Amino acid sequence: MQINIGSFLTKRAQHSPNMEALVIGGLRFTYKELNERSSRLANAMKSAGIGPGDRVAYLGLNETEFFDLYFGLGKLGAILVPVNFRLAPPEVLYIINNCEASKVVVGADFFPVIEAIKGDLCTNSIYALGDSIPEWAQSYDDFLATGSPDEPEHVAAMTTP
Repeated sequence: MQINIGSFLTKRAQHSPNMEALVIGGLRFTYKELNERSSRLANAMKSAGIGPGDRVAYLGLNETEFFDLYFGLGKLGAILVPVNFRLAPPEVLYIINNCEASKVVVGADFFPVIEAIKGDLCTNSIYALGDSIPEWAQSYDDFLATGSPDEPEHVAAMTTP
C-alpha cells in the first residue's frame, strides 16, 4: 500500500474503528464509518474514470462530503481542489477550469454560482449535495451509493519534477 492521506484514515479505522472521528452539527461518525464513506467515494470515482493526478473541485461548506472527498480522493492519488465559496462566479469558473477539474461537487447553497457558469465549465460532470438536485447535476448521494465500501488499492499522487 502506498502512503497518502487516505492511508492515514484507513490505519486509524483499523486501530480505533469505534472511536468518534468527526462531528458536524448533529452528525457523528466513527473512524470506521468515515473510512467506509471515503472508500465508497474512492471506488465510485475510480469507476467514473478518476485516477492519480486527476482533480475534483469542491464548492461548498465544511460538510461531511468534504471529508469523503479529502480522504477518498487521497486513496486514489487524485487531487481535491477546494474552491473558496466567497468568490464570484467568474473567479470560481477560472479556478475550476485552470486546474482542469474532471468533476465538480457543489453544495446546495452554491447552486446559483454553478448555474451561472455551467455552460463555460471544462466539465459537465457535476454532483450536487442535498435533496433538491438541479437538472444539470447528478445526486452526490446516489453517486456515493454506487461505490463499494471495500478498501480500494491506495496509490500515491503523481508528482512533477
